Amino acid sequence: MDINEEQKDKIKTLTLEYINSDDIKKKNKSINELKKYSNNEECKEHMNNYLMHLRMQNEIKYLKRKNFWNNIWIVVITLLSIILLIQAMAMYTFSGFSPFLVTFVLSNLMIYMFARFYPEIKVQFKKFKETCTNLFKKKSK
Repeated sequence: MDINEEQKDKIKTLTLEYINSDDIKKKNKSINELKKYSNNEECKEHMNNYLMHLRMQNEIKYLKRKNFWNNIWIVVITLLSIILLIQAMAMYTFSGFSPFLVTFVLSNLMIYMFARFYPEIKVQFKKFKETCTNLFKKKSK
């Protein structure tokens, strides 16, 4: 027996009612309705697919939100490091401040940049290594 659009829509609405409702009576009612549909194998498969789709959407929203705040944090740290470097260089130039401070701030900035971009550099290096290996294999044949 094929599942029709009406049944699919009903499953979606019941699932959304269950997820979004705070009332226990509504949740129980929607669960009881969904149990009726779960006897049919195709309806059960559609329910599982729809639930998986909802979970993936929630995870994507969470990852986007996490990535947004992570990007803001990266920009703030980079700007603060650059401002600190400029301030240390200005203090060294105008007041004869110790060169240790400039070296310290510069090395911290370099370490931060290396740590920040190291995974991307590693991936690019791996791609470069693979292309070179493939090129040499082709030439040797």
